[in-house]
Amino acid sequence: MTWQDHDREAGDVFTRSRWMVAAFALGLLLLSAANLVYRYTLPTDGWSVSTTDITPANWVYEVNLVGAESALEAGDELLAVEGRSVRGTATSEYVDPPPAGKQGNT
Repeated sequence: MTWQDHDREAGDVFTRSRWMVAAFALGLLLLSAANLVYRYTLPTDGWSVSTTDITPANWVYEVNLVGAESALEAGDELLAVEGRSVRGTATSEYVDPPPAGKQGNT
């Protein structure tokens, strides 16, 4: 008699393979929940930003996602960071980092 036959005779609905699948599914759910909790700890300004316009390709704030008080308003554009212009730099495409930002360059 195999273990599958024993499980059927004992009336056990969950066989070993079913328990493994259930454990795997539960593990995926727990990892997804942990990922969600981790992402909420990352810093954000709490706004949805539009970067899809080809021209003028500016960072345009659309929606306050967290509902917190903010000096930003819908439709505001990011013009500069630390005095350096960011106009025309918004993109949802991958952009290579500048040479100074690559590993090994100091």
